[in-house]
Amino acid sequence: MLLVTMDGDIVYSLKRESDLAQNVVSGPLKETNLGRHFHRGLEEVVITDFELYALSGNRPISFLIAPIELFGSTEGVVVLKLTIGAINTIMMERSGMGETGEALPGGAGQAHALRFVSRARVSHR
Repeated sequence: MLLVTMDGDIVYSLKRESDLAQNVVSGPLKETNLGRHFHRGLEEVVITDFELYALSGNRPISFLIAPIELFGSTEGVVVLKLTIGAINTIMMERSGMGETGEALPGGAGQAHALRFVSRARVSHR
């Protein structure tokens, strides 16, 4: 989890990774999905597609970016880093789906690659 000011400064990092004290608007992070979607995240909740994120060990990361509002004024954003492993865990949950039910996440954009491991693929290994 990250806390980012209106100016794009990362002022808190739960895991204290090297993105702490970076700026998502003017620094090297502006070329990441976090930097590209930061301004929209000040207005609404945004979930980005996965990309390799160098500051998290070059792992595929998706960002959930949401505005922080205090007394009717936006003060910055909270950012959750979502890993493929976390999404796989959610997608493998079977409650209420019976024997053949499966949830499939959709994505926007040009990349339509499989973003998780299908339950059918796991059961056939």
